[in-house]
Amino acid sequence: MKKILALLLAAMMFLTLAPVSLAAEDEAAAAAQKLHALGLFNGIGTDADGNPTFALDRTPTRHEAVTMLVRLLGKEEEALAGKWEIPFTDVAEWAKPYVGYAYAKGLTNGISPTAFGGENIVSAAQYLTFVLRALGYKSGVDFVWERAWELTDRLGITDGEYNAENDTFVRGDLAIISADALEQPMKDEKITLVEHIQAEKEKHKDDKPKEDKPQTEPPSASIVSEPSFSYSGDVAVYVDGSSYTFGSAYEAGVPSSLRVTMTVKGLSVKEFTRVNISGANGCTAHIEKDGSFTVTGTEDGLVSLQIFYIVPTEQEETKAPNPGDPPDTSKPFGVTTPRREQRTDIKILFGSLPKVPGISLERKYTIIPNGGAFGTWGQTVFVTTVLFDGTPIHDYTVTSSDPNTKVSVQADGSLLIEKSAAGTASFTVTYRGQTASFSVTS
Repeated sequence: MKKILALLLAAMMFLTLAPVSLAAEDEAAAAAQKLHALGLFNGIGTDADGNPTFALDRTPTRHEAVTMLVRLLGKEEEALAGKWEIPFTDVAEWAKPYVGYAYAKGLTNGISPTAFGGENIVSAAQYLTFVLRALGYKSGVDFVWERAWELTDRLGITDGEYNAENDTFVRGDLAIISADALEQPMKDEKITLVEHIQAEKEKHKDDKPKEDKPQTEPPSASIVSEPSFSYSGDVAVYVDGSSYTFGSAYEAGVPSSLRVTMTVKGLSVKEFTRVNISGANGCTAHIEKDGSFTVTGTEDGLVSLQIFYIVPTEQEETKAPNPGDPPDTSKPFGVTTPRREQRTDIKILFGSLPKVPGISLERKYTIIPNGGAFGTWGQTVFVTTVLFDGTPIHDYTVTSSDPNTKVSVQADGSLLIEKSAAGTASFTVTYRGQTASFSVTS
């Protein structure tokens, strides 16, 4: 009976939050269209009607954030016309003018002497810092970049939705922030940011070589955060011959060396372009010549893999025209194979999750230490395990002062958190005289 009531409560909460979520989506879509009309925000492709698609619900990358910074500075034409020297070996071809300009002007750095980390995700604090720089403010002088929202809140660009506990950030947020910043006056000036951009564009309108083609974001920018939802039935991943389940992690021992293969719509992926790794140390990935890659882990921990590959397609044969038909030069005779890059993410748990001393929480494949936060937008019910020195416990107490949040200890010792309103709520766990604080966002 309790489980039924909990499910009904979750459903009611979802229906209550739906209008808020839809309103946010509409605001992000309107902001994206405004930026697109000004030439500041490109889509990742087009729909069946030829309209741009913006992927507003996925996390932006450093490539995309730096590109937007250059555009907000009004320096896109200058960036595209320049010849920039960069020490980084991992910058996407389409992004090189933007990264080159930003690096030359001291606006951004790499994550190592030779790596830019362009496919790494961008946080709210990082992007707000870029926007403030575009407005003429300097980090370390006018604001602290780790708390950039403090200044954007005062300026009215943001309104308290970002903070140290909630740094959730997607392309929709990027669009809304950028659109709001356009009407903001430049620091110590009377003109707005959009007027500044237009003036800079006019200044450099003849800089771009005529033979250059317009720069657009590549197909590889179409990143899937939840392949199991977006590509159900299309993409299949196999680890050592076993089918991988999206949304969970493949569990392996330490050390382990695993062979990964993929299919898309039943066709085998034969060309992997790169595999990015984040998470545990001691993990490497090597692309093989046989249409697979090998991932090796030597230390405990959860590893996230971003797999970039050329989507396999059926070969298309273009036949010669019949006698008397007008010549068709749109396609060459013979066999053609269109090339399109795509990304899919998977997770591998090598060994076991690290033990955290004292009180901690464990969600599947995630350990949250004292003072940590977790959550998922749109989700209203959370269940987690409470640990002490890495061992599950059940005789603990939990309290929350948030009137919209109910926390309770279940019969199996798990912690149930039920939220009736969006936002961040804090709660405390007490065990044998020790207390730890946590927060949850929905």
